Amino acid sequence: MGGVLTRLRRVICRVCRVTHAILPEDLCAYRDATLQAVEAAVAPGPVAPVVAAREAGEAGPESARRVRRWLAGFDAAFEQALVGLLPAVPGTWVERVRRVVGSAPGALVRLRGWLWARYRMFFGGPTGLWRHGRPRDRVRGHSTDLGARAGPGGWSSPAVREWG
Repeated sequence: MGGVLTRLRRVICRVCRVTHAILPEDLCAYRDATLQAVEAAVAPGPVAPVVAAREAGEAGPESARRVRRWLAGFDAAFEQALVGLLPAVPGTWVERVRRVVGSAPGALVRLRGWLWARYRMFFGGPTGLWRHGRPRDRVRGHSTDLGARAGPGGWSSPAVREWG
């Protein structure tokens, strides 16, 4: 399959000794997709995955399946966590995001910056939201994610050094 090879910066947290990848501003965590493509797929609202794939610029026989996986990432728990962070305005989560960061293209990239600046939350796209860092007194089994998947905690703390 096609794609773009992107070199990622890797760091290691000196406190927890875990390595983390620093993602480019527009790349989704744990997905081979950009936030712009995901935004284009969710922009038309609830449509068939084939239509969403076309809107996202995805081509090929696997495009509908791939976009369907993106859309499944925005499940009810994720939407509830995201909407809880946004101001109380009517509309779907996408409409709320646009009211907060503007309706111009690139709203999900701007949302990532807004969430980070305001709440120290990392928006990974359809993979979820994560709190900044790991708790110092980490309780065994305690997760730093907000109902999503395991995420990159601690990568921008002052206790970080380059890896490799």
